[in-house]
Amino acid sequence: RDAVMEDEACEQPEPGFFLVTDFLRKLFETTCGSPLIEDILLATPSVYRDCAAKNVLLKDAFSGVYMHFNHLIKRGPPGITLDQLGGLFCRNAGVVFSDSQPGYDFGFTLCKGQHVLLTSLAIVLVQVQNDPKFSDVVHESLFDFMDPVGLGVVDSEHPERSVQMPIIRIVMALSGDAPCLKYV
Repeated sequence: RDAVMEDEACEQPEPGFFLVTDFLRKLFETTCGSPLIEDILLATPSVYRDCAAKNVLLKDAFSGVYMHFNHLIKRGPPGITLDQLGGLFCRNAGVVFSDSQPGYDFGFTLCKGQHVLLTSLAIVLVQVQNDPKFSDVVHESLFDFMDPVGLGVVDSEHPERSVQMPIIRIVMALSGDAPCLKYV
């Protein structure tokens, strides 16, 4: 976050707001300044609602989508609602999920544009693995545990109460032998 905030080349329409695409570029940059993978913003979704979204590039899906956080709040009960996502964004906070919550450790709320509407919110879900068995081999089952329906941000019975934008899921394998970045 701080690298994006300090980079004059990154768009900041309001203090504290920054593009999710700039955040991802900085997050996956190596110490020598080059990205671990050149085309992370050219990734397409692994899960999508309809065929029209199947080939939408990450950079296009998140064009004009902002992040806005400077601290994390720990949530006790499992799950989070769309209203709570909006509250976190307005409070300038990310969320740390409870220790017993399977699939995700923390998350960051996103907002398309600068007006916080339930239809403009999304989330980045992050899972951290510190076990050497997780390295540069993708374990797709880890992504399966990052279930937005189980989290509560997608309601299959009431789509109008669901996140309308794509959800980014990131697994960080901290004990891997070699740095790598892969998307599924």
